[in-house]
Amino acid sequence: MPPGLLTYLRLAPLGLFFTLFFTLPTAPLWAALSVLMGWKVLPGFLALIHTSNDDLDGGQHQLHWPEASGLALMWQRTRWIWRNPSSGFFGEILGIPKEGTTLDYREAGPLSGRTATRFYNYTVWRTADGRLYFGWRCNWPLFGKWYIKMWFGWRYYDNPDQYKHPRFHDLCLDAWVKTTT
Repeated sequence: MPPGLLTYLRLAPLGLFFTLFFTLPTAPLWAALSVLMGWKVLPGFLALIHTSNDDLDGGQHQLHWPEASGLALMWQRTRWIWRNPSSGFFGEILGIPKEGTTLDYREAGPLSGRTATRFYNYTVWRTADGRLYFGWRCNWPLFGKWYIKMWFGWRYYDNPDQYKHPRFHDLCLDAWVKTTT
């Protein structure tokens, strides 16, 4: 059994509930309020619904969306929240601390072939107090350029500065269909 699996099975439904019943349905409200109030980051506990490593205009910074205002900005911010729903919650509330946490084990390789869209990555983390947590990522090919991207457990990145929560390895419950370009 992967280390931390029981913890994950307790926390993942909480994250899924928060995302499905709070973040996703209320995203347009928070995006509209942010535009009206001039906020680039939602205040207090509301910051848990969007990414921790960028502001609400992250689509402009990271995805090169055009600068916008008014309703167009509200729509961009809604899409940004929907793209990274509950990211702060998965890091701040359900994540494990970065400080003192080490990568204990890593296994990675191609599923079939040697393309970037067909691989798996299994990691085991050890926190400063000795507890173990797992991370599993897999890009499963469907057909042509389409694949299912799955990520469960706690997030691992090869580049320590890339899209990482500033203080935590966030708990992941991701599965979506993507295409290569």
